Amino acid sequence: MSGNNTCYVIADFGGPRSLAEVRPFLIELLTDKDVIRTRMPQWLHNIVFRSIAKKRASKVSRDYKEMGGKSPIYANTEAVASQLQDQLSSPVLTFHRYLSETHSGFIRKIQSNNYERLVVFPMFPQFTYATTGSIAGWFSKHLLKKVVNKIRWIKSYPTHP
Repeated sequence: MSGNNTCYVIADFGGPRSLAEVRPFLIELLTDKDVIRTRMPQWLHNIVFRSIAKKRASKVSRDYKEMGGKSPIYANTEAVASQLQDQLSSPVLTFHRYLSETHSGFIRKIQSNNYERLVVFPMFPQFTYATTGSIAGWFSKHLLKKVVNKIRWIKSYPTHP
């Protein structure tokens, strides 16, 4: 899996790392039209689903509190990346789609190096617009075009060699 000047990216939704992140996480998730497709204009979609996210946050926070005050997804994704980093001679980065606090660091790392190839491994078993599609759309919108053009996707990890 390693190659010359290749960077591997483990991509996932992320997950609240604390109870304080539950509400912003839900807002990011539910206002993404790749996740919840509606015919509403984006501004109305945002109002409706921001309201739903705020209402759901208190119940979801109670659930996360029972699980130790955070989602395991963030730590699990970081652990996978760390284990891969130990096995590969190439850098391994993580991308957490709905943890916007992590995005600027990711952008800086991915764009400050002149990688020849970026291999993105979404932590979803198959492609859907609501999962991998949302991440691909985010990359297209926020990363430089020259960086996006270097991306190669593992589209279905159960069938990828």
